[in-house]
Amino acid sequence: MFVVVTGVILGILASGGAGESPGKCRNSSFDLESATPVGLRDAITDPALAAQFQQRWDDFEAQLDAGSPASVTFEEGELTSRVAQWVDDTDAPLKDVTICIYDGKAEARATAEIPYLAELPLLGSVYETDVRVLGRIDLSGEHPVITVIELDAGDIPDWAVDPIQNDLEDIVNDRLAGYDIEHDYTVTYREGRREISGQP
Repeated sequence: MFVVVTGVILGILASGGAGESPGKCRNSSFDLESATPVGLRDAITDPALAAQFQQRWDDFEAQLDAGSPASVTFEEGELTSRVAQWVDDTDAPLKDVTICIYDGKAEARATAEIPYLAELPLLGSVYETDVRVLGRIDLSGEHPVITVIELDAGDIPDWAVDPIQNDLEDIVNDRLAGYDIEHDYTVTYREGRREISGQP
């Protein structure tokens, strides 16, 4: 489910590295305007971590399906690796995917061609840039719902950012409406990890 949600967001709009190298996340303070470095941590991509994510997610879901409450915590490397595997499996036009988790929010980054911009004047049918989407996901209803907190569109002109940000939530949530939530999930974002608890 979480891989699908992230993949849908990345597939519509390349969420990308605004100021950070691929595979790196900022420590503690998330302030792109600060001139003082706050340090970086790794969010590596590794097939073994992708397999670890999938096994732990399957075990978590199996426990819920059996009627017992369950919880699981994923580190940034596991999330990044599993989404990167999804990108490879679906041939999505993305590279350098990185997932970072901060207190209360998640960040998805990559570099990609953005077909969404094809209809905007002067940009042409394909546009490649680094942009960043910061947001949250709500799994308390019948379908996943995302909220975009911030969009940093890199090289995209400012006049093109507003329509993208205004439409992104609606586009993503319309697609996510096709995914039913089978259990009662609670998602908590903490520095460097995402905690998920569930009730049958």
